Amino acid sequence: MKIIDKKLKGHIFQYVIQCIIATASLVFVLFYMDIIMETAVVASIGATSFIIFTMPHIYVSKPRVILGGYAVGTITGVLSNYLLVLEIGIPLNVIGAISVGLAMFIMVISNTEHPPAAALALGIAIEGYTLNMLIFVYGVAITLLLIKWALRKWLIDLL
Repeated sequence: MKIIDKKLKGHIFQYVIQCIIATASLVFVLFYMDIIMETAVVASIGATSFIIFTMPHIYVSKPRVILGGYAVGTITGVLSNYLLVLEIGIPLNVIGAISVGLAMFIMVISNTEHPPAAALALGIAIEGYTLNMLIFVYGVAITLLLIKWALRKWLIDLL
């Protein structure tokens, strides 16, 4: 088992630069948006950044998959959160699990498989949502995709 990626030797500069670009992009976006979100939501954005900048040319980093996955995560999270609002006695952990399971199912049947969107569904289901949060999430996703698009000829797949 190799601990260090064998492609690193010939591409160390690319690895370093792409990780710096991902970091700088998030610093810019998170600072610009100046909004503090729930942990699951912020974690999903960090995971999306990882996917976009380490696998820029692979299916999972396409705009359709990322934005579609977030749409599914948002919808399933909101629907699951309504189960909490209705106060019908379903435990919080069950509602969270339902939101993730439903998001997974819809993503796989619609070819929008974006794992961080399942975290978004969980965060919305448990903590709720605001319009500002949703604008923030989609604004960050679109900004990261635009940065990737602008650098598309230069970025390589690191995985």
